[in-house]
Amino acid sequence: LPHEAALRAWMRERFPRLVDIDDIVQESYSRMLQARSTSPIASPKAFLFATARNLALGRLRHEKVASNFVLEIGRAHV
Repeated sequence: LPHEAALRAWMRERFPRLVDIDDIVQESYSRMLQARSTSPIASPKAFLFATARNLALGRLRHEKVASNFVLEIGRAHV
């Protein structure tokens, strides 16, 4: 886990709204291990950071959609 501290710092700086950075870091490492089991990874650090970025963006998109859905439901009941 040589890149974990740098990844966490980068995540906190780049995605300050995320509260579940630990989950994203863990999922990123898990996906890297899965990918590595099928073929070598040329740049593990780049793969790890790109995976974390994609997971964070996906999480933020999900939160946005979920909050819009809740707002729409609230408006429908008013």
